[in-house]
Amino acid sequence: MSNRVLHITSLTVTSLSSFYWATFVWRLMTNDFTASAPSLGGKVWDPTYPMEGIDSTDEALDIHRILSERRERNLFQQLEKSRLGHILTNAWNERYVSVDEVIRDIALEAMQVGISVSGDEVDIGAKWEDVFDFKDGKLDFKGRND
Repeated sequence: MSNRVLHITSLTVTSLSSFYWATFVWRLMTNDFTASAPSLGGKVWDPTYPMEGIDSTDEALDIHRILSERRERNLFQQLEKSRLGHILTNAWNERYVSVDEVIRDIALEAMQVGISVSGDEVDIGAKWEDVFDFKDGKLDFKGRND
């Protein structure tokens, strides 16, 4: 078994769920499920992948060892607050005890940008297609006037 698997299996059920949820959302926020995904073509793309300084195609590097070591040291990519970076990092670092805490933080973040959240319903004040733009293979917010 790799160190990566051993590390993940040592997590509790709640933290394991948070870890996988955060990784899924990170992939959404970094456009990894699009036609121009960073992971296409065999490239390594992981929340622990350093943003600078490493070429994942360099065969001399043991990239999986590097990623495992970064995960052990809780060195995750820090996305911007608008892409829930602080919430993802908190989930990866096991700072949430329950899903309710994650939902609370997401709702607070949404409120700060004018999005109303009630239970599992999200009201963005417009049609989704009027708020989000899919351009050049990436999902983004349409331009704002503020």
